[in-house]
Formats: sequence, C-alpha cells, structure tokens
Amino acid sequence: MQIPLLAPSTKHNLCSSLKTALRIVLFFLLLWFSFFQSPLLPLHHITQLRLLRSFVFLWGCLFLQESLTSRKLSLESLPLLLLLLWLVPYSYVFSWIPDYFQEDVGSYWIFPSLLYTTVWLLQQLLPQAGRLQLPLGVLCALPLWGEITSAMAYLFYFVHYGKPMDEIILMSIIATTPLEAYNYLTATFSQPLLLTILLLLAGSFLALVHSLAFPAAQKSLSVSSRKKQLAVLALVLYFTGSYTFSVFPLDRLTHLYQKGGPMRAFLELKKNLPRNTQKLQLLSQEQLISQKVPGTIILVIGESATRDAMSAFAPTSFDSTPWERTMKQNPNFFFYPNSYANFPNTIMAVTQALTSANQYNRVPLKKAVDLMSLAKKAGYTTYWLSTQEAGVVSDAGITVISQQADYRENFKGTDEVLLSALQEVPGGQNNFIVLHLTGSHFRYD
Repeated sequence: MQIPLLAPSTKHNLCSSLKTALRIVLFFLLLWFSFFQSPLLPLHHITQLRLLRSFVFLWGCLFLQESLTSRKLSLESLPLLLLLLWLVPYSYVFSWIPDYFQEDVGSYWIFPSLLYTTVWLLQQLLPQAGRLQLPLGVLCALPLWGEITSAMAYLFYFVHYGKPMDEIILMSIIATTPLEAYNYLTATFSQPLLLTILLLLAGSFLALVHSLAFPAAQKSLSVSSRKKQLAVLALVLYFTGSYTFSVFPLDRLTHLYQKGGPMRAFLELKKNLPRNTQKLQLLSQEQLISQKVPGTIILVIGESATRDAMSAFAPTSFDSTPWERTMKQNPNFFFYPNSYANFPNTIMAVTQALTSANQYNRVPLKKAVDLMSLAKKAGYTTYWLSTQEAGVVSDAGITVISQQADYRENFKGTDEVLLSALQEVPGGQNNFIVLHLTGSHFRYD
C-alpha cells in the first residue's frame, strides 16, 4: 500500500514558513534577553504553553499566507508594521515589571500572529468588494486602529506615571465625563501638541483605511481562491476575537465585571443597599442625634485636594488656606494631619469613605450601608449637591450613594455656585448635606 506524501509545493510552503517563523521568534528572543529588566526564567507554566502555541499560530499563519498566494512569501509592510506597533509598546512595559513572566501573559504573543494574518487577508479580500470596498475598509480599520491606539495609550501611561494601567485606572477613564477629559488633556498637553496628536490619530486612521481597502499591489482573485481566503479569514477572526478579550483593554474591562471586580461590587451595592438599610437597627427615636442636637450637618468632599499644598497642614511658599490656618487655632475645629485616603482611586476611595465597607473590617460592598441612608434613618433630610457632572458610569459607587439622597442635584460652574444652593435648603429642619466639589482637578488659568 502506497502512503500518500505531501505535494512538493505544500512541503516547500511548510519549510519556507517554518524558517520565517523561526527567524521572527529568534529576533524577539534576542530583544527580550537584551533589554528586559524582568527575568525571563522561570516562565509561568501557562505562559510556556501559550508561547509554544503562539509559535504554532505564527507558523500556521505564515504557511496560509504562502499557500493562498502565488507570490513569493514576504513580510507585508502594513501587517508587519501593525504587528510591531502593537507588540513593541507592551514588550517595553513588561520589560520593566519585576517577575512579569512568572505570570500568565502568553496571550500577548499569540495575538500578534493573528493580527498579522487578519490584516494580510483583509488586504487580499477588500479590493474585491466592489462598491463596498471603502465602507468595509472603514469598518475593518476601526477595531485594528483601536488596538494600536490602546497599545500606545498603555505605553504613554506607563512612561508618564511609572505603573501599568490596571482595571481600576480603566474604570476611572470610563467614568470620566467629556468635560473632564477635555480638561485633563488641555492640562497635560499644550494646545499645539494636542492638535498634533489629534492630527496624527486622524491621519493614521485614514492611512490604515486606505492601506486596507486600496493596497498598492492589488490582484484579482479567482472565485476558488477568494472562497478559500474567506474561509480562512472567518477562522482567523474567530480566534482573533477570542484572544482580544485576553489582552488590553478588553481583558481589564472584563475584570471589572467579574466576580470580585469593582463594577460587580458596585452593582451588588446598588442591589442590596435598600435591604441592608432596612436591617439596620438604630437607637430609640429619643436617643437619635437629630433629636439631641437638632440642626444641619454639612459634609464637604474636597476632591483632588492634598493637604501638602495647604498652609493649614504643611509649610507652603504662600498662605494657600488662610481661613483654615486661622481656624486651626479655634478649639472648636478639629484637623486630622495623619488621615489618608483608603484607596488610590477617586471612585473607590469616596465609595469606601461613605459606606461601612473598608479594608479594616473586611465588610464587602454588597453587605454595606451608606452614610446617606444612615442619615435618613437617623431623622435627617438628605441632600447631595455637586459641581461635578453626573457620572457616565451609572452604577459606580459614588453615583449609587448620591442616589440615596432625598434631594440630588448637579450644578454647572465652579464650586462657589454651591453657596447659592445652600441658601435654598430650609433651615427649620434637620438636614444632612453633602457638598461634592470639583476641587483642584486642573490648573487654574
């Protein structure tokens, strides 16, 4: 019985693509050993498997590229450029993180080969789409452009702040309003530089659309070849879509909503607050503080303020807080020079400050009660007055807590507008008022 052998062309393609894959892997290994601050060995066992899988993926992708085209195998300029623009930023960041390769990061070396093949196949197929060539080019360019800009943003954040972007930072970005984003960008970058960045982003997107839909070397495909490439593209897109959720930013986004993630905790807080408050047992009506000392309590949340810049707390080059510094001598005022935020993130810090959940009592948010509900149960009419825009993340902890107030309003303008709002609060009742300030988020111009 004769055993069928591989066709000569198939065997040649396998060997040629294997050599190319080995050269690419060797190149990156030399780079890693030369520049990485993090030791490469010992590798996490899952990372070992995924690195091996990434090599198989790369080999398979290069083999498909050579098998589906009559041209000699070469690393196409656009697919290779996008691969490098995606891989280099993450590799640089990972190189500075101690023991990073002892964690499961193998997906970051599987994804590039899928990205390379996806772009190459799109360049082969989109020119055959007729009138849909440009619309499909725009549609396909959007996720690819998003992946590259996300990699650049990840690199910028690490270089600027000295730490990788995690899910908590991503949550802060999602919760940022358009006005806050504008203020941050104009405070971080000069206007000419910001305009240059925007032009580069727009130009890169248009260039990507043009390179995908109108590649320099267009070639008419036979119906048979087109069907094969469409089938391969569908398979590659399936794997690409799956691994997209294993790399930044979608991996961080999914972590937010996983069990134990902050957004899941906020959802549980919102769901359970009424029940938790109902279970809360207070003193008798006569013993409530609102009955013993009637009046108005005002809690001011001076967001983004640091006591190191306040003359009432620390030596400063000028008297930045003259009223507070004077009141520090008043025995009826209490200053806390050694208090600290319990989380390095606004949403989490304020949420834990205004609920019974914190790192000391280990009470999870789903079992917590909030200060607004507690004040209402203690006999106060509650108000939440803020100069911050309503958060775009409707289930974030601060939003959930503010929604428990009897009266809630967000004002436009500077923090001084809250003084007028305070005049509207009736004085002949027990009030608990939270003033949520914008504070010193940005430089004063």
